[in-house]
Amino acid sequence: MKRLRLFLWLIIAVATLAMGWVVGLVAIGAWSLGALSAFRKARHALAPTLTCPACAHQVPQYGRFSCPTCKAVSTGWAWSCAICGEREALLFMPCPGCGHALRNPLV
Repeated sequence: MKRLRLFLWLIIAVATLAMGWVVGLVAIGAWSLGALSAFRKARHALAPTLTCPACAHQVPQYGRFSCPTCKAVSTGWAWSCAICGEREALLFMPCPGCGHALRNPLV
């Protein structure tokens, strides 16, 4: 009887450890994919220029920009106002070549 109880406990322990490894492996895989996606978005957002998909014009992400919220003109990154710190209103900017809307790569 003791051997059977020990055997059942061992099977339950091994099954629990095995399931724990599977859950951990899935969690690490999901985290890795999320981190890779965030890295890819950050790489595009911090690049000096974006390529317009409509006309292939190189649109600068750094320079003089006007904030749609506070209407201030400042020099800096296109997706964040240096004066008021607004980021939510800066989701799109027009391509100077064709007027096509370019989306913020971080969104």
